[in-house]
Amino acid sequence: RDWSNGKTFLVQLQDPRVNPREFDVVIPPMHDGLEGQNVLPIVGACNRITAERLEHAVSAYKPANLEDLPSPRFAILIGGKSKRQDISAERARSISDSLAAVQRETGGSLMATLSRRTSPAARTQFRTWLAPHCTVFYEDQGANPYPAILGVADHVFVTADSVNMATEAAATGKPVHILAVDGQLGKLAKFHQSLARRGCARPYNGKLETWSYPPLLETDRAASAVLTAWMARARKT
Repeated sequence: RDWSNGKTFLVQLQDPRVNPREFDVVIPPMHDGLEGQNVLPIVGACNRITAERLEHAVSAYKPANLEDLPSPRFAILIGGKSKRQDISAERARSISDSLAAVQRETGGSLMATLSRRTSPAARTQFRTWLAPHCTVFYEDQGANPYPAILGVADHVFVTADSVNMATEAAATGKPVHILAVDGQLGKLAKFHQSLARRGCARPYNGKLETWSYPPLLETDRAASAVLTAWMARARKT
C-alpha cells in the first residue's frame, strides 16, 4: 500500500492479528469474534465449492463412474490432529464401526478420504475397519476424489476438527453429519452451532437423518462485499 501511494486495495482472509483498519476489508470466520466497520464475518471459511465445479469433478473422475454407485451415497471427510483436537486410534475405530453400520443398514455406498493430518495410528484403524466397507477409500495416492464424492453424495460425514471441510460440505446443500473427535472444540463449537442454526449440520449420534437447506454460499457473499467496498473506494479516488 505504501509503494502504491495508498492505491492498493487490501483484502485479508482470516483474523489478521493486527488492527483491521490496516486493511480495506477483513473477512474472518464468525466464530473468531472479530468486529469492526470494515470486518465481514462469515460462517466458516471461503472455499471454491460450487454446483458447477462439483458437476465437472464428477464427470472428470476417471477411476469409476461414481453416479452408478448404489444409493444412498455417503461422503466421509476425515481430518486429524490440530492444535486442540485429534483422532485417536480408539476414536478412529469407533467412527469406523459407526459408519460401517450405516452401510449395512442402508445398503448404500461409503466414499472416504483421509487428511494429511490423520495420524498413522488412526490411519491403521480406518484402513482396517472402514476401508473394507468403502467403494472409495483415498489416502493421498492417485486421483483425489474429494470434489467428486461431494458431488455425488446424498449425505456428508465430516470430523469435527475441520472448519474447511465442514464449510465445503455445507456448500453442497446436503445433510452434513458432524463426527465427534478427541480434545476440546473451543471456538469450533460456535462454528458448529452456526451451521446448525442455518440447518446445514447436526452432530451424528448414530441415527441417520435426512433434511434439506439452502447451500451455504458464504464465499459468494464475501466476494460481493469486497466488490462493493472496492467500487465505493474507486468512486472516491
